[in-house]
Amino acid sequence: MTATATPEHYRISESLLPLWRSNWRANWPRAARLNGVRRWFGMFQGRAVPAVVVNAGPSLESDLPELNERQGEFLVIAVDAALDRCLNFGVTPDLTVTCDPQAHTAGFFENYRPHRDLVALCANQDPGLVGLFEPDDMALYTEDVSADPDNPAWTGFWREIEARYFHGARHYFGAIAPGGTVGWAAMMLATVMGANPVIFAGLDLCFPLDEKRPAHETVTETRDMHGRAAATCGAYAQSLLAYRMWFERWNETRYINATGAGLLGEQKGLRVMDFARVCEYHAGPRVDYAFQLRKRMKRVASSV
Repeated sequence: MTATATPEHYRISESLLPLWRSNWRANWPRAARLNGVRRWFGMFQGRAVPAVVVNAGPSLESDLPELNERQGEFLVIAVDAALDRCLNFGVTPDLTVTCDPQAHTAGFFENYRPHRDLVALCANQDPGLVGLFEPDDMALYTEDVSADPDNPAWTGFWREIEARYFHGARHYFGAIAPGGTVGWAAMMLATVMGANPVIFAGLDLCFPLDEKRPAHETVTETRDMHGRAAATCGAYAQSLLAYRMWFERWNETRYINATGAGLLGEQKGLRVMDFARVCEYHAGPRVDYAFQLRKRMKRVASSV
């Protein structure tokens, strides 16, 4: 068992295995013809491109007005649950990331705008979700089996996919290391693209004590980075540990938490800074990053 995994995590993987398989089979005829996120790997390396990973925590609204004013000065990568909130504040993400296999995920994209919104998703997600998007608006990813080799259901699924669909080749679309949440997937994409620094907004990993949660969740009381009472759940706790371990790997401070709340305090590899100061020190020149991502997909696709 890896340091970030729990027995509950493995049970969830086992329960989702039939859904992963059925979704993949249904999606494959279309997915086989689509682009992968590997076309973006390293494209910003050495260019000092700052990325804001927009999560869907309760604190997000406090940062969206300024992010709207700074549109184009950051590569903006949003999680699916934050997309509508971004659009309501006039913030158009350059890329939106989604990962959950259940059908409810499609609800995050009810306001999807063809040929304007770019989405990174996994081919084991719900066919109804995958069917929403125009082919040029999608880039697929897989998950890196080396990240959690002790999880039998999850590892077995991806090994099966490699053998049956990719002739044993690994990382066909481009693989990212899993961490339990869609926010983690968005962070990993920003990292492998070469963005630096990677800045978090709305990454609370906790919620108010009186917030109603699904009955199956195990909710525990905790305190946020400022010592205020809050609540968290098993998935968030697992993801928090994954983040902390990931940041510890970096000798440089590549990541900045601009959330202003939540559980992720300053540590090795992670600095805490309010969003106004982030903009002052790290905002870049205005760039149409969505156009660059689309151009990269087309250029590389034409050469392979």
